[in-house]
Amino acid sequence: MTISIDYRLAPAFRFPAQIQDCKTAVRWLRAHAEQLYIDPDRIGVWGISAGAHLAALLGTTADRPELEGSNAGWKGHSSRVQAVVNVSGVTDFFDPGYPINTLKLFGGPVKEHPDLAHLASPVRHVTADSAAFLHLHGERDQHVFPSQAMRMHQALLEAGAQSQLEWLSGDHFINETHQNTLEAHILKFFQQQLMPASSLTPFVHKNFLAMDKH
Repeated sequence: MTISIDYRLAPAFRFPAQIQDCKTAVRWLRAHAEQLYIDPDRIGVWGISAGAHLAALLGTTADRPELEGSNAGWKGHSSRVQAVVNVSGVTDFFDPGYPINTLKLFGGPVKEHPDLAHLASPVRHVTADSAAFLHLHGERDQHVFPSQAMRMHQALLEAGAQSQLEWLSGDHFINETHQNTLEAHILKFFQQQLMPASSLTPFVHKNFLAMDKH
């Protein structure tokens, strides 16, 4: 099953509203697992650009109170996910490899909002307990520099978590120029991470949340 979720956008809503909405979606999915005939312990998420940033946060900040949302629903369920595909996503707002102005997301530059920037940077939350990751990034990306993917990949491996990194020829919009290649990588990764070894039917009892806003 694949579910595409929506979330509140900046600047109308500042961070952490976006990740709170994503975590609420995961908790909702887990709360309704029986009705949806899905396995609540096999949830994968993926996104492109801004959506990839949120997917990476889901994979590194399981059940963090400050990111769950004080008034969000389904609090009795975990927001943990088991696998993440990060396509051209920001992983560290302190890295000069992210040249975009953060005014919309934080309300100002990183130097004025270091606590928010730290909270919003997936690489700052990596542990051995993080989800398994696949990073897909364009070698000539000038919107989110390749160093972002490399930094996250190395941090996950150093922490003892699982991480794969694939470079694709192209810029930030590899989802438009390499659609078939991306789909093949994503499906293979989720099959490896979420499909029971004993299963003979691909993509049964697996759940994907897609977040693809830019």
